[in-house]
Amino acid sequence: MAVFIPWDIAFTHLGVWWFRDDYITGWKMALLPLEEWLFFILIPYACVFMYEALRYLIKKPLPVIWAQRFFGLLSIVLLLLSFYYFPNYYTCITFSLTALACAALAMIKPPWISHFLVMYLASWIPFLLVNGVLTGNFTRQAIVNYNSEEIIGLRITTIPVEDSMYSLLMLLLVVAVYEWKKKGVRQISP
Repeated sequence: MAVFIPWDIAFTHLGVWWFRDDYITGWKMALLPLEEWLFFILIPYACVFMYEALRYLIKKPLPVIWAQRFFGLLSIVLLLLSFYYFPNYYTCITFSLTALACAALAMIKPPWISHFLVMYLASWIPFLLVNGVLTGNFTRQAIVNYNSEEIIGLRITTIPVEDSMYSLLMLLLVVAVYEWKKKGVRQISP
């Protein structure tokens, strides 16, 4: 929430996206509907749960080198795309920040990198459902609307492609903090 709530407030203020009042309670704080605030509590929690469940079920997911190469290559592609699509705010900021996070992940090679990649790939199923609802895949009109000047225009069904990288960045930050805190707890445990 510390990163993405200010991000969402800024992008809502700039008109990068907006929320259709017909589908929300109407309670807003700092331009964001209550549902958006709840999103940033529920989705990261659900994804950490998915991450731990998959870690339990899949003991040896992928070789670390595959995950490292995947995130290294993705960081290069995203960085190039962020320059190409400058000055589209959403595309440029999302792709460049996700590129930096992926590059750091590829260079640092944390022991959980492969587990994270498996969780991210598995998270596409709920991502397509939840984000599909938000962007109008299952509703008469989109709940979240995007300014066509701020995105590429390439969509996965109704979902702007930028949202997939927004999701990756959000999940990566949540899992990185989770793993960091988990490691800190182990160090002070008897």
